[in-house]
Amino acid sequence: MYICYLLTWLGGVCFFGVLLGSIGKGLC
Repeated sequence: MYICYLLTWLGGVCFFGVLLGSIGKGLC
């Protein structure tokens, strides 16, 4: 459960990072 939440959070960061071209993109 926790792992799923963590992956979802990371996925969201990567998604918004790519979408906005922000720091999140560098985290992927």
